[in-house]
Amino acid sequence: MLAFLTPDSLAAGDRGLRRVTVLDAVGQYVRSFGTADAVDRASNPIPPRPMGLLADGTVVGAVYSRPDPVEGSARPAVEIVAIAADGGSAYPVGTWPSDEVAMFEKDGFLEVTQAPFGRRLHIATASDGVWIADDDRWEARKYSPGGELRMVVRSSASPAAVTEQLIEALLRERYRDAVEGPALEELKQDVREIVRHTTAPSFGAIVGTADGGVAVAEFGLGTAARMWITVRPNGTAAVVELPAGLDVKRWGPDWVVGVARDELDREEIHRYRILAGAGPSSWRAPFRASQHARSG
Repeated sequence: MLAFLTPDSLAAGDRGLRRVTVLDAVGQYVRSFGTADAVDRASNPIPPRPMGLLADGTVVGAVYSRPDPVEGSARPAVEIVAIAADGGSAYPVGTWPSDEVAMFEKDGFLEVTQAPFGRRLHIATASDGVWIADDDRWEARKYSPGGELRMVVRSSASPAAVTEQLIEALLRERYRDAVEGPALEELKQDVREIVRHTTAPSFGAIVGTADGGVAVAEFGLGTAARMWITVRPNGTAAVVELPAGLDVKRWGPDWVVGVARDELDREEIHRYRILAGAGPSSWRAPFRASQHARSG
């Protein structure tokens, strides 16, 4: 997780260590802090996980809850917080249902797995706020660091139905690197028997854009999505087609930066220009964007 700060510095967040380090223009260490420094450890024994940084150095963090140990599907709560650039204090942005998990009993033990076509909470930082989107429906909301709703982007496009063919495609993708055999087939059968959604998620991913807008990817299995919808802060929308397999990390005014894998499974960083009028003209999603004025 990286972000450029003003005037000329770079901040790097480590989700594992839950620390943020700031470097100057020549790469020299300036300061660092742990997200645990900004919260009450008595009420928050697990520090927030850094999810992104705003242009002013504010760190967006997530505090995940654990699901109750009972059979069925669950979406435990996650609290999103904004941590000041100096790491001294944290402010709540809001609480939402997190990624869906499925729990089932097998051989006397409670197994936990990712639910087939389970719903997820997507969190993406922009320059001046954080985008929150639940892929149970095609909608993204932008909040200020203080939790004020700034903008809503939504679409009436219908998600794809979950068919047996789509389920088998999901299993092939999920276990593509696993060794074939009875154990793998038993594992796949367990997933087939989990109660699942009748529709796929409404979209695949979101990325905050440099101007404060959002880019939303179509849902798909396997390689990263090719089709994206971008919405600018003024509500202007566009459809962009990207090279297959590009895992988008940054979205600029007329460029994207992402990670791609070559035939030897090596990661490469690619940068592409976005050319006006070069994308598909026939595919459009019926979407609507609205802005919310700041209160107070």
